[in-house]
Amino acid sequence: MPDFMNLKYLSDRLIPERRKGVSVVFCVRNEKFRLEYFLNYYRQMGVTEFFAIDNGSDDGTKEYLLSQADTFVFFTQQSYKESNAGRDWTSSIAYEYCSQNWCLTLDVDEFLVFPHYEYASIDVLVSYFDRWGYQAAYGVFLDFYSDVPLSKTTYTSGQSVFDVCSYYDTSSSYRAFETPNFPFLQLKGGPRQRKFWDSKDPKSGPSMRKLVLAKWDDDFEYLHSTHSCTSVRLADITVAVTHFKFLAHLKDFSKAEVKRNDRVANSGDWRVYAQALDKEDVVLFDQGLSRRYHNSESLINDGHISSSIRFIDHLSPRALAQTDPVASAALTSMRERLFASGLEASISYRDLNKVWSSIGLFSQSFGSSTKNAQDLFRIDADINALINSAYWKSTRPLRKLAEKFGFCDYRSFPEDMLNQSVYTKFNYTIRSAWYELLAPVKLVVRVFKKVIPKRSS
Repeated sequence: MPDFMNLKYLSDRLIPERRKGVSVVFCVRNEKFRLEYFLNYYRQMGVTEFFAIDNGSDDGTKEYLLSQADTFVFFTQQSYKESNAGRDWTSSIAYEYCSQNWCLTLDVDEFLVFPHYEYASIDVLVSYFDRWGYQAAYGVFLDFYSDVPLSKTTYTSGQSVFDVCSYYDTSSSYRAFETPNFPFLQLKGGPRQRKFWDSKDPKSGPSMRKLVLAKWDDDFEYLHSTHSCTSVRLADITVAVTHFKFLAHLKDFSKAEVKRNDRVANSGDWRVYAQALDKEDVVLFDQGLSRRYHNSESLINDGHISSSIRFIDHLSPRALAQTDPVASAALTSMRERLFASGLEASISYRDLNKVWSSIGLFSQSFGSSTKNAQDLFRIDADINALINSAYWKSTRPLRKLAEKFGFCDYRSFPEDMLNQSVYTKFNYTIRSAWYELLAPVKLVVRVFKKVIPKRSS
C-alpha cells in the first residue's frame, strides 16, 4: 500500500476497490475513549468502511483502531496545523478511495442526524440524493451539552453521548448571515457563542454550519474545514451535525492543545476555552434556551433541520416494507404537517429551514466547466448585462422596499457589486433568489419587446 501526503498506511490488509456505499473519513489524536460509540453509531446507520488518520496518539487510539476489522488506519506525526486542520489528509484519502462515491468527513465528536434517520439507513438517504442529482447536504453544527457543570459531565467509553449530553439550544439562539463562500449562508450562535464569545455580537464565535456529507469527484474540494466547499447542488433537506465537545475532559484537553499549539489561528479557539474554564466550572444549560433531544423530529420541530414531502415519499415505501407501523405513522404525520404548513417568506434561521426545500430547487452546480478564462469572461459579461438590464433597474425600488421590511438582504442588489470579482458577482446575482423570482418580469419584458413594435407598425 503506497504512502502519500505524509500518511503511513498501518493496517495489514489491502484496501479493496471502491464499492457503492458511504465511507467515513476522520482524523483523531488521543481520543480513544470516544471511538467505540463513534464507530458503532455509524455502523448502525449503515456505514461499513472507515478511514482513520491517527495524528501521533499515545493513549492507545492507534492500537484500538487497528483492531477494528472495518477500519483502515493511516498514521502521521506531521503538523495538524500545516495540513490545514487535517483537511489535506482527509481530502487525499477521499480522492484516492471515495471518488464518485459518498463520503462523511468527520471529527470523532460529531454525529450526523438527518430527518427521520430512525427509520432509514444512510444508504437510503444517499439513494435519494442520487435519484435527484444532489451532491451534498447543508447542515447546522449543533452543540449538545448537559444540565450540570462541565466537571460533572462525565463520560464512559462506549456510552451514548446523547445520554450524557441531552440538551441543545433552541433555534432562536442561532443567526443566519450572508457569506461570500459557498453555500453563501453562514450560521453563528449557540452555547459556545453565549458562554465563550461575545453574546452581544451575533457574528462572533465559530462557524456553526457544516457540509460533512458529500459526493466526491475531481472538482469537489473543502475550502475551510468542512464549513465550506466548492459549489455543488445541495439537497432539498438539511441535516444536523450534532457535536459533543462539552465533556468533563475539556478543561485538561484545552490546556494540552494550547501547550501543543498545533491548531489553526494560533490555537485561538482552544485558548478561549482554556481561559474560560480556568475561571469557572461552566454550565451551558439555560432554562429559556435549552431543549431536550428525543429524536430527529425534535430538531425538525425546533427549526434546526428540514425535511421535504419528496424525501418522506422516498422513505415511506421502505418503512412499510419493514412492516413498521410506528415508522409509517410518523412519516405520514410529518408529511401532512409539511403539506399543511406551506411556504413562509422569512430570513430568520428557524424559518429558513421551513422553506429550504424550495430554495434547494434553485441550487445548481458551478463546477470545473466554469473554471477556465473563457467561461469566466462569458459569465462576467452575462452578469454585467443582467445588472444593466432595464427590468433589473426597474425593480430596484421593489427590492429596496422588500429589504426594508426584512424580506431580503443586500444580496438582492448585485448592481452594487460591479467592481467585485466574477465569483462574487455570480454569487450575488445568479444565485440570488430574486433572480428566480424576477423571471416573470423578464418574460413580460420579452413579450412587450416583441408585441409593441408589431402594433406600432
